[in-house]
Amino acid sequence: MSALFKLYVIDPPKPLCWNTPRSLLMTAFRNSLFFDYAPIGHVFVELIANTPNPYGVSHFVTGMSRVSKKDSKKVVIKNQLGFGSFFHDFAGTLDPSDEARVEIEKARKKNRLKVLTAQINDERAQALMKFIEQWISSGAFRHYGGGHNPKKGDGAGCAEFAMICLAIAQGCPSTHESWVREVHVAREFVGVIEERRVSFTKILLHGAQWAEPGQESYFYRTTDPELISKWASAQFPNQTEIELQRPDVNTAGALDVAIQFEAKYPIETAETVQAVWNKIEV
Repeated sequence: MSALFKLYVIDPPKPLCWNTPRSLLMTAFRNSLFFDYAPIGHVFVELIANTPNPYGVSHFVTGMSRVSKKDSKKVVIKNQLGFGSFFHDFAGTLDPSDEARVEIEKARKKNRLKVLTAQINDERAQALMKFIEQWISSGAFRHYGGGHNPKKGDGAGCAEFAMICLAIAQGCPSTHESWVREVHVAREFVGVIEERRVSFTKILLHGAQWAEPGQESYFYRTTDPELISKWASAQFPNQTEIELQRPDVNTAGALDVAIQFEAKYPIETAETVQAVWNKIEV
């Protein structure tokens, strides 16, 4: 019997506008007023395996999140990070399975959910279990944000974490090119704690365009839940639950997900690792 892997892709309450720094700031702020779980979208992953791992888990649902959205906002506002929030290392955690399942059902009822399902063999399921174990034990799960390299075990945002899980589950590169958002952010809009402050007012007044060629800037690349959802709607009209085949998302080539776990975070205790598994288990 095949194991089952799922991506739960949640759209933001209203679309974000990435045309300019100003439009992104304004639409992100608007979405924050909804007090929604996923103001910029979110992605959960689920695995239903045939064989339990050494922690007794064969079924989990989780995703990468900030420990506290409220505290994260305080960090951004107090330190005037501006678009430095793209790259900042926020305190991260893996979503508990009970909370994840509640949010998935809320999104389903609001027609903001796409479910991408892949039938996988037990070898791929166990490889994903092993990756999650390393993600926890290495401390990578405590680091949330877009400035990380998940292939080095630095940490990740929710979508990049989900893409690593999808690639391991499918045994091939699995981030479709149309799912990826790329922008060059002018240095003047990227705040750095104790180095450079960027007010929202500055972005509103001067953020009419992303950085031009030759302008000092930071490159930001991320998988975007909204783009995954748009792709799914275009490829599978009127479907909210989609069974993925490898050719649907395979970018060709061998598995390019050699996770090195080079980040030297403190190694988690066996008790902590078991507790996290217990939290994400279904």
